[in-house]
Amino acid sequence: MPMIRPGFLSSADRIELEACVRRQREDHGIARRANAILLLDDGESCARIAKFLYMDDDTIRGWHKTYLQDGWDALAYDGWCRVVINCGSLRVDGPPASFVDLNCESQTHPALTD
Repeated sequence: MPMIRPGFLSSADRIELEACVRRQREDHGIARRANAILLLDDGESCARIAKFLYMDDDTIRGWHKTYLQDGWDALAYDGWCRVVINCGSLRVDGPPASFVDLNCESQTHPALTD
C-alpha cells in the first residue's frame, strides 16, 4: 500500500484541526480523527497511527480518504447526526445536506395515568 504523502493540509486546515484536538469539550471520536489527520500530515504511517490509537490501519486510511474527498466536516460527523432538543427548540448538527426525520409521539407514562 502506498505511503500517504505528508504536507497535504493547508495552514488554515492544520490550525483548525489543532484547535479541535486541544478543545477540552471536543467529542473524543472527533478529536481522534483530527489527531490521525494531523499525524498523517506530519508523515506518520497509517500503521503507526493505528497502533498508537489502538485501531485498524484501514480505518486511518479511510479517514484520510474521506478527508480528501469530502473535507473535515464530513469526517468530523462521520455520517452521524446529533439532534439537540432544548426548551422546545430543535437544533441539528450534522454534515451539509443531512436530513432528520423525527417521528415523535407524545405519550403519557403509565404511572401518571388515573
